Amino acid sequence: MRREQVLTVCANHYITQLVNLQPNRGSERSWVWQAMDSSDGDPQNEQLAVRFKTEDAAREFKEVVDEAKKILLGKYWRTKGM
Repeated sequence: MRREQVLTVCANHYITQLVNLQPNRGSERSWVWQAMDSSDGDPQNEQLAVRFKTEDAAREFKEVVDEAKKILLGKYWRTKGM
């Protein structure tokens, strides 16, 4: 999905434990994953991909997504009283 005014790309889905970034074949700068995308209205399971200018930016993106998943997992276990 593109934001109309600034033309930046954004993902319109939640980060969950099911968001599993996989390297895109042949590129150290890109990731692919499956998610429930709702950019066109009704949520649909879609394969999404992103490519960055540098390997460092791609690595940082993965680190941030992985950290978000850890935070969510911790919140889940705290709500279960464990």
